[in-house]
Amino acid sequence: MTTPQDTAACDFLFAEDHERIIYAAVRHLRLTPAHPDYEDYLQEGRLIFIQLYNDYEGDPTAQPHRFLAYAYQRVKWRLSDRLRRDRKRTEQQLTGDPTTVIGEQPAPVDFAVTVEAADLQWHLLSLVATHGTAGEWWYLKERLLDHRSIAEIAAQHGVGRTTVYRWRTAVMRRLARYFQKK
Repeated sequence: MTTPQDTAACDFLFAEDHERIIYAAVRHLRLTPAHPDYEDYLQEGRLIFIQLYNDYEGDPTAQPHRFLAYAYQRVKWRLSDRLRRDRKRTEQQLTGDPTTVIGEQPAPVDFAVTVEAADLQWHLLSLVATHGTAGEWWYLKERLLDHRSIAEIAAQHGVGRTTVYRWRTAVMRRLARYFQKK
């Protein structure tokens, strides 16, 4: 819901070149149009400007240069606070709690388990190579050995992802039948 004061503030902001102070405040924070939140900071600056216009003592249109200098400084400070808060939140999300990182040491690798897994991979590959189709072989080889995604496998062989999913389903069915017999 917009009020008449908000409408007047928007009219003043978009009149002449008054909106330039918002761009200048964002530029002062070294945010470029390439920044992922650039438009968000511009919009936040506009909202801050409207709030400042409504809270300003006196008539902002009477001495526009004085108000614009005041608004520029306040918008810059408020956006700087928001940027600092956002960066701090991002850093906390990235780093997490250091005590949990220290406590999450990797378990020692059991050589026998590693050899068993490699033997199983080669057994599966040989099974699909002798009894499966070329697509099933490509799927299993590239997923197990090359660690490629479904999209990468599809691009490599010039087929759609749906085809690669069908290969995966066929491999799973073939291996289920094989292990049910044993």
